[in-house]
Amino acid sequence: MLFIFVIVVATIIAWFVMSRPFFLLMAAVFIGSFAFGVYATASANTTDREGLFVITLISANIGLYLLAIFLGILRKILDSEGDYKEKRNLIFKFLGKWGGLYTAFAFIARLILTPITGDSVTAWFAVKLYGVPVFAVLVMAFYIRRFKRKQRLSAPISDSEG
Repeated sequence: MLFIFVIVVATIIAWFVMSRPFFLLMAAVFIGSFAFGVYATASANTTDREGLFVITLISANIGLYLLAIFLGILRKILDSEGDYKEKRNLIFKFLGKWGGLYTAFAFIARLILTPITGDSVTAWFAVKLYGVPVFAVLVMAFYIRRFKRKQRLSAPISDSEG
């Protein structure tokens, strides 16, 4: 019961933090997801693929919700609208690049795992359970390597002829 209370309070706070366009987008995505979820669960012949799609829509709703909260908080803490737009564009660029790569990564992983497991549902869950952390580690490794490379390139060259 406490968990539900925390979620409701966080949701109400988030509605005040997020911008109006994100609020409208969230409402549209939520209503569409809810409608498809009702259709998929009410249908007598619901396939596993439709069930997985409902779970995917739920995770998309959660991700979009967290993004809206993050951007709303970012807008409140930054001094100018120009700074906010610059940071927002960087975030969207990051999400576009890595989101596209993750989509390709997950698709290829499911293509490989489906014949191995013999079931597309098992492959889907394996990619969600193990693929997401593996992909997150790969992204972190990329940025750590990139940061170290920038440090090495910007380090002053010492004069060894002293």
